[in-house]
Amino acid sequence: MQITFLGTGAADTPVVLPQQYQAAFSKEIRRNSSILVQDWLMIDCGPHALYSLELLHADLSKITDLCVTHTHADHIDPAAVARLAALRKKPLRIWCVAGAVPVFSEIANVDIHPLRAGQERSIGECSVIPLSANHLVENTDEQPLHYLLEYRGKRFFYGCDGAWIQAGSFLTLQQHRPLDLMIFDATVGREDEGIRLGSHNSLAMLELMLPLLKRCQIASEQTKIILSHMAITLHQPHDNIVKEMEPKGFIVAYDGLTISF
Repeated sequence: MQITFLGTGAADTPVVLPQQYQAAFSKEIRRNSSILVQDWLMIDCGPHALYSLELLHADLSKITDLCVTHTHADHIDPAAVARLAALRKKPLRIWCVAGAVPVFSEIANVDIHPLRAGQERSIGECSVIPLSANHLVENTDEQPLHYLLEYRGKRFFYGCDGAWIQAGSFLTLQQHRPLDLMIFDATVGREDEGIRLGSHNSLAMLELMLPLLKRCQIASEQTKIILSHMAITLHQPHDNIVKEMEPKGFIVAYDGLTISF
């Protein structure tokens, strides 16, 4: 399986990047978080995602499916989704909770599939289980999601946005242990951000979780544990995070990183 990070940042990245960062990836800036699985499945499509795909020379017409974590503006840009859908002869399949459906209902050439947390679905060659996430979309009944995906015997967890792992989601992960790869929200860094810690992880929280995940056999010593969704205003520069976190067993993602496993 191959995963490419189209962005590894949070909501504090400007929609229009400074000019020096527009034409190439740089570890000095983080675009809004999104990944490409293989070359046909995206998780989230915010305002930077299509530009990242163009930098990678990806064939956007091959993207058949979009899984949505939630509809905050840094994760879903309806204009970008509409542009992606317009490139396809067949409708772009969008997978999201029922509360998010109205965001996509007026986009042309899409086929919307409502999801329910805990209910396994087949998406192409992938088995996908949406998991409830500890995050909040204000003034809606939308339940943000994390995802557990399996493709040709490889399993990975995608957990951006969200703090900790909810109890029901934890039990589901235990039923599919051990995972080959886990991607975690690391929004807050070392800053004391108060209320943000109710819906985002800090580095200290992740350091507490990793031994527990191993004791519960959700992760093994071979599992790749990856940090993403890092707020640029709440973190040290990339190389500093690497120096601090990689000796503790974490891989620090950056925009344009591709991981095969």
